[in-house]
Amino acid sequence: MATLTDWGFIKGNHFHLRGIVIGHPKLTDGMDITTSYVETVVRQGDCLIAKTKSGTVYNLELAEIGMDKEVVYDTIAALKGFGLDENIIIEAQILKERKRVEYLQNADKVLDNGELLLCMAGTNTIRAYFKFCNKVEECQIRVHIGMYQDSVLVELMGKVDFRYFPKPNSCEVYHWSDGLRTVKITNTGAE
Repeated sequence: MATLTDWGFIKGNHFHLRGIVIGHPKLTDGMDITTSYVETVVRQGDCLIAKTKSGTVYNLELAEIGMDKEVVYDTIAALKGFGLDENIIIEAQILKERKRVEYLQNADKVLDNGELLLCMAGTNTIRAYFKFCNKVEECQIRVHIGMYQDSVLVELMGKVDFRYFPKPNSCEVYHWSDGLRTVKITNTGAE
């Protein structure tokens, strides 16, 4: 079963899912996708299981819900449309915050001062953390759309700036800020 992180529903003629895919039999881990339209959604514990028109089944952890303004209203409408309580959004926010704290604690265990942790699926950075003055903070991750090639920017304003070009099976670093001692990578994908 494939998993989507940073997931949400978007509405066209039907509801579709968008998110970062992991463990899909035909797609590369870390791809940002929009699915075919969703036919069914059922709840199983702290997850939703969604089946799309193409037959793919997706695991959607409530803690991995995306809360971007552009999808949250469509997500609430979709959940109601599939017969789920719209208050599941509040539950998802609580689970998301717990997971955020857990991720910070785990990063604190593996990082020393001046080290950056990239949590990656494929060549896509899902989360990133930097430890500075014995404190771990979550970094901002942005994709810069370039004329010839896109690049990934991992930043914590005034503390760290790390940039790379994603390649099919590797990453080519093109900027490593002063004070950044080490970059550690953990695989959050299926491969």
